[in-house]
Amino acid sequence: MTLPALPVALFAFHLWVGAAAIRESLKLARRFRAQPFLEREGDFPRAATDTSITVIIPARNEEATLAACVRAALAQRVPLLQVVVVDDHSEDGTLAVASAIAREDPRLSVVRAAELPAGWTGKSHALHQGVGVATGEWLLFTDADVVLAPEALATALAFAEAQRLDLLSLSPRQRCDGFWERLIQPLVFRLLTERFDMRSVNDPAATAAAANGQFILIRWAAYLRVGGHAAVSGEILEDVALARRAKRAGLRVYFANTRSLAEARMYRGLAAIWEGWRKNLFDLLDSSPRAAATVALRELLLWAAPFATFPLSLALSAYNTSVGLPVVVTGALALVCALASSAYLRWLADAFPRYALLLPIGTVMLVSMLVASWYRRAVRRRVVWKGRTYKA
Repeated sequence: MTLPALPVALFAFHLWVGAAAIRESLKLARRFRAQPFLEREGDFPRAATDTSITVIIPARNEEATLAACVRAALAQRVPLLQVVVVDDHSEDGTLAVASAIAREDPRLSVVRAAELPAGWTGKSHALHQGVGVATGEWLLFTDADVVLAPEALATALAFAEAQRLDLLSLSPRQRCDGFWERLIQPLVFRLLTERFDMRSVNDPAATAAAANGQFILIRWAAYLRVGGHAAVSGEILEDVALARRAKRAGLRVYFANTRSLAEARMYRGLAAIWEGWRKNLFDLLDSSPRAAATVALRELLLWAAPFATFPLSLALSAYNTSVGLPVVVTGALALVCALASSAYLRWLADAFPRYALLLPIGTVMLVSMLVASWYRRAVRRRVVWKGRTYKA
């Protein structure tokens, strides 16, 4: 590319970035604001006092988080409550933590998972075994890093019964405490907001279906109708697969966010973030190489490239002011639009707006995790999670 052609290309690219960043932020803002939220207050009646519910928590090496999760589950303001912890061959103190709490509260049952059969993922197998001892009319599947508010089950159950739902899934408030969590996690959640439109999931006429395994409340009869976890035994995204089966079966599925009913801290530190999203980020894009490539290219061009092209524009301006000055102006505009859009989306989601200043680093990490997830799933055809290797 000759020197005169380069400024023209940069000029056009900067204009595209500025317009695209604003367009993307406004589109995502509209979607985010339109997403349903379920909070403590509501205009629906309370759940029936004789409705029983079983909370099932699969746990593999969850010593650090399990106690808070279980105690919050036992503190639910529902009269007929059973909590089941399934210890999935933990190598730390998970079983001891669960057993100690069970000695204090008879509503807690602790199940030691059997050996993992071929064709099953550990989580689906653990949940399947937890269901085997469940006594509730409703089942709540949750994770060991989720802490429920005391009103969570009563509110969710009341809403589900009032709306005659068969499956209600909530996406909890995501807690991010460390530097890498605050930098990367909001970018992944932004990507998921683009990917899953809750309004379409909640539309019975639409085929879209999704759920968050951190909070899935399902009727016992509906669970049996979709075949339970035996029907999704080998799925890495068993939550989404279960919701899809429910939607195809004509059951009423509802997906919503919550800020007050549940909180989760998914991954602690960079290593855990990398391992966790490498496991399923490619699957969240429907395991489509084209979709993954499109997302990766767009992320790099829109959110990272302006941080490289602006210095290049400055160099061009120093070489030839008349040629480079317009490129510098549009480069600065593109950079400001990218930063402002990212900060705005973070502010909207209460996700640390100042970290937008490190947008290129976070973007490169996000794309790297997506590429690694694609490589593991599509090339190596295997997934490694919590010490186990699954064939893809």
